[in-house]
Amino acid sequence: MLACADRTVPTEAGQNYALLSLHLPSVSDNSGANLTATCTQPGAGDDQVGIGIATIDCEATDPYGNKGTCTFMLTVQGKPQT
Repeated sequence: MLACADRTVPTEAGQNYALLSLHLPSVSDNSGANLTATCTQPGAGDDQVGIGIATIDCEATDPYGNKGTCTFMLTVQGKPQT
């Protein structure tokens, strides 16, 4: 089972992007295996993500081939320049 939650990230003042490292959703499974989710995102790893809303799809597969999925919205909000 995957547990995704929507996330809002601010930009630095006056920037039109946020530097983002995606937090992976929590994963639990009755197989007892330690599972890690993989997610798609606009840019991979510590990348610049532009202002707006992106849909992030995540999935994890247990040792028996059972797959869990979840989707969440990533919102990048601009901060005005001070």
